[in-house]
Amino acid sequence: MTAPLTAATRRGDKTQTRRGIVKFFNNQKKKCSPPDDSYVFMGIQGFENPCALWYSEEHKDSIWAKLSYKIGDIVAIREPAVIESYSLDAASGKYTIKYLYRADEDYERRTPETMELPERFFDEVHGIPTNWVLKHMGGVPNGCITEMLRTFVRIVDVRLEKLNEISNEDAKAEGIEPMSDPILEGVFYPKYGLKSLFPYYYEHEAVKSFKSLWESIGGKGTFGDQYVFVYVYKLIDKEGIQ
Repeated sequence: MTAPLTAATRRGDKTQTRRGIVKFFNNQKKKCSPPDDSYVFMGIQGFENPCALWYSEEHKDSIWAKLSYKIGDIVAIREPAVIESYSLDAASGKYTIKYLYRADEDYERRTPETMELPERFFDEVHGIPTNWVLKHMGGVPNGCITEMLRTFVRIVDVRLEKLNEISNEDAKAEGIEPMSDPILEGVFYPKYGLKSLFPYYYEHEAVKSFKSLWESIGGKGTFGDQYVFVYVYKLIDKEGIQ
């Protein structure tokens, strides 16, 4: 999950996430015709010759077998982190790393978290951390390893719906952040990733902002009438996990 969306989850502003049933591709997608009117569009499959995937209404229940998570599941959010530094403890002979979570406000100014470097990231032959540590010194986005996990949610509901039928309220629950404009005296939902460019404001339409978020990940044209799983969750304390 991106740093802004992780931050929204930790604030309690993001309580939903949508996941496609099949992997679909952008650009020129060919929608193959369904056998008859009883079939519904589920998404796009294939790369060389992308083609629409259809499910019969009669057998639509079978797609529930593709669920990633079920109600009651506890899910760890793998958020972006960056290793700030590492050092050798002369007394123990072990390496310690200091790291930061990008989801934290002004994270670069915060005091880094500290932990002992897990053995799997230590090169015994050369007696130094592996290339993984060196790479993440530069801030590789998905730098959160198991030992760094701190954000956990519990799935409280799962439903199936068409992606482009998301409501404004559900779009807000996806972590879309509203902005108040003192000059125009209104609340706006900007194109995802833009903070202050007036031409990209969408007044009172969080759905359009969510569309820009979806397409920033999946590619232009991927926000359509395919079915997606909607996972509704709530933030839980790490200490409460059994």
